[in-house]
Amino acid sequence: MTRLKPLGFDASFYSEFIKDSDRPVVRVIEQQKNLYKVSDTEHEWWAEPGGRFFHEVRGPEDLPVVGDWVQVNRGAPHDRLQILALLPRKTLLARRAIGKDHEAQLLAANVDHIFVVTSLNHDLNPKRLDRYRALVHQSGAAGTLLLTKSDLVAAEKIPALVAQVEHSFPLLIVSGISGEGLEDLQKKLPAGSTAVFIGSSGVGKSTLLNALLGSAKQETAGIRESDSRGRHTTSSRSLVPLPSGALLIDTPGIRELGLWNLDEETLQGSFDELEGWGERCRYRDCRHESEPGCAVQEAVRTGQLDAGRLASYRKLQKEQAFYERRQDQRKMIEEKNRWKSIHKAVRRERRNRGE
Repeated sequence: MTRLKPLGFDASFYSEFIKDSDRPVVRVIEQQKNLYKVSDTEHEWWAEPGGRFFHEVRGPEDLPVVGDWVQVNRGAPHDRLQILALLPRKTLLARRAIGKDHEAQLLAANVDHIFVVTSLNHDLNPKRLDRYRALVHQSGAAGTLLLTKSDLVAAEKIPALVAQVEHSFPLLIVSGISGEGLEDLQKKLPAGSTAVFIGSSGVGKSTLLNALLGSAKQETAGIRESDSRGRHTTSSRSLVPLPSGALLIDTPGIRELGLWNLDEETLQGSFDELEGWGERCRYRDCRHESEPGCAVQEAVRTGQLDAGRLASYRKLQKEQAFYERRQDQRKMIEEKNRWKSIHKAVRRERRNRGE
């Protein structure tokens, strides 16, 4: 498996899962709907889920995504392969599928570092970054905030803008045009590691990737004069090797960021400063609303804690509770319909017997 090391393969992690199998292991480097481009560093193939594998899938989260390691059948360089198994994931970046409360949309798997990219102009939104922080925390990967397009903001305004979001992640101010911050960014991309850029359309993800590559591999577009927002350029997810030996996944812009299957512990961990104050509350199950002896409310009142962060936490908490209720209702309806079908089948069988 040493030939897979340039693709980020962790032999110590996967040895237990593949020791008794002679199926080739490859990495998903690109996805086009239900087709996957896979690589073993020497060759690339297009692959699709094999019949048995596909029929055992319970939902979208069981299908491959860019960054996954899969086992396939053997084939010549130009064959279309069959995906036979999906290896366990070290990390998974996923959001709620748009319009489907009970389903996940996978963004990337087995990444070591997630870079949330946002520009310092109109795209800067502290509350949306709170969502990204929860998304990153849930994934299991490390996270860094990349602030782009500082050239579009007056220099004297930048410290105040940074102060609005510096609690969210470790951050870097970077520019794919001037080269600002690129050296510090490259230090976070060691050889053999896998990273991903996520963020809204036109915030500079593709420009940064081109700067790291040293060539214009990804198409880029300027910003609209009307609102200083960028245009969408990346249309699919793909894994790109960098000259440093790191691997980077560039993703299409995210317009809507719904959090999927987020539990309370993960949510609290995304607001670690609230968690610290919450340990001082009188009641262990304090919701930090109107309970007596609430240390979080007292910290907000005295200015030691940002009221906006507490409001953002509550909003995400209520949103998750709403979707959990929706899922419970859906499960109840499905169970009710299942029993109706069973009763109909029983009655039909009795009629056929003449009972």
